[in-house]
Amino acid sequence: MESTPQFPRLRSLKLQTVLFSDYSMLDALLEGDLRELEVDPGHDSLYSEFFEQRGTMPALTTLVWDGKIKADQSLSFLQANTQLSKLSFQWEAPGVFLETRLLPLLTKSFRHLTSLSLKWEGDSIPGSALEAISSLEILQQLHLSAGHQHGWRYSWFIDHALMRSRLKKLTSLRRMAFTRDIYDNEVEWSAPERYYEDRFHNDLDLDADEDEWETWHCESMLSEARNYAMEIPDLEWVYFGQLYMRVSRKDESQGGGAHAFALSKERDQWWTYLREMFGWKGI
Repeated sequence: MESTPQFPRLRSLKLQTVLFSDYSMLDALLEGDLRELEVDPGHDSLYSEFFEQRGTMPALTTLVWDGKIKADQSLSFLQANTQLSKLSFQWEAPGVFLETRLLPLLTKSFRHLTSLSLKWEGDSIPGSALEAISSLEILQQLHLSAGHQHGWRYSWFIDHALMRSRLKKLTSLRRMAFTRDIYDNEVEWSAPERYYEDRFHNDLDLDADEDEWETWHCESMLSEARNYAMEIPDLEWVYFGQLYMRVSRKDESQGGGAHAFALSKERDQWWTYLREMFGWKGI
């Protein structure tokens, strides 16, 4: 009978659609000082049963939950690993799960969390959820999203004033990203979810071209970025409106204040970059 291999030096592990016949290999892979784990704990019945009873992994600091979430998803593995500093859910989750189960657990038990990434299935993120997130006082980076997550259709009409009113309490926040956000173009002939497709706004002349819209959109996003920077003192960069923007600050001798500038001339979804930032960078 062959013995199960051991992996004493394994520190980072991605388990993507890997099937096992029993627990032995999972036990071997997750034994020792594993620090970074990307997995779908509900991938199949074996995974579900294994992670239900796996218990604490003391060295684990990063968990990327890469699978669909059900409203009644077990949180036993998370409850056993409140030492995590980085937590990322790669798929959108039901609001009832995030708002009544996950966030209460995080705010009550997670005292070392510095990075969080969450996506709502619905088309909005309620103020109560933002309020809960704002109580995670040591967060240094935050990624939020809502609505349709694929294709040209966007459905999260983000309310930046609401976001600022809650997230300004995160005084340690340095990096903040909102993805799949969209804005009202304020024209009757264009479907709102086609904001990035039609590239027109009521503030522009009827004969404005796409380059003029891009300039207008960029200036609008930079204005919002400056507003965030004024409210959150340690903020270094933000991503929303499909633009990556950096914040610079003047010291008091120069009159103080914050300035934001785009790091790219073109909009980009930055999918891989954000996934690595809020998850972990593999080989």
